[in-house]
Amino acid sequence: MTQPDRLRWPRRIAVAGLAFVMLCAGLMLTSRVTTRPCTALTDVYDIAVVLGGKMRPDGTLAPSTQARVDAGVDLFQSGQAKRLHITGGAITSGPASLGGAMRDAAIAAGVPAEKITAETRSLSTLQNALFSVPYIEDFEPRIIVTEPYHALRGQASFWWSGLPGGRCGSDSSTDTLRKWGRDSLRETLAWGLNLVRAPLYSLTARFGMPETALN
Repeated sequence: MTQPDRLRWPRRIAVAGLAFVMLCAGLMLTSRVTTRPCTALTDVYDIAVVLGGKMRPDGTLAPSTQARVDAGVDLFQSGQAKRLHITGGAITSGPASLGGAMRDAAIAAGVPAEKITAETRSLSTLQNALFSVPYIEDFEPRIIVTEPYHALRGQASFWWSGLPGGRCGSDSSTDTLRKWGRDSLRETLAWGLNLVRAPLYSLTARFGMPETALN
C-alpha cells in the first residue's frame, strides 16, 4: 500500500469530523441569530415550557436561569401563556432540584402554584423533553423558553419527544464576552452529543430499557 493510500481513510475521517463540528457550530449560531426574544411574542400559548439551566452550589438560581424563569413569568402575567411547565433535575449536593427551585421562584414572582407543573428528574435537554411528556397534552400549543443559544436545541428536543412547539429567548443582554464564548463552545459540543444521544434514547425505548439509561 502506498503512502497516499494509507492516509486516505484518516483524511476522510478527519474531514467528516470537521464537517460534523461545523454543523454543530452552525446550529448553535442559527439558534442565536434566529431565536426571537420572548418579549417580542404576540401569540397566546397554552404552556410556556421553561427549560432548566444552572444552579449555584448554595442552591440558588444562576442569573441566566433566573432570566429564563422571569421570561416565563412575564409570558404568564401578560396572558400569553396560560400556565408554566418547568424542567430540571437534582444538580446540587443537597435535596433541592433545579425544577423545584425554579418553580418556587415563579411562585414568588406571582404565578399561582396551580398554574405551574415541574418535572424534577431530568439531567439533560433531551431528558427535559422526554420527562415532560406526562405533563403536556399533545393538543396544547406551547412555547419553549430558554436562552437564545440554547433555544433551537431545546425546540428540537421537544420535537423529538413528540411535543413540537415554538421557541423564544430569555434576556441575555447582560452576557459578557467570556460567557458568550463559553456558552457557545458548550452548546456546540452539546449539539454533537444530542445528535448521537437522540437515536440511542429511541433505541432504549424500543427495547424497553429505562429512560435514565442515558443521562
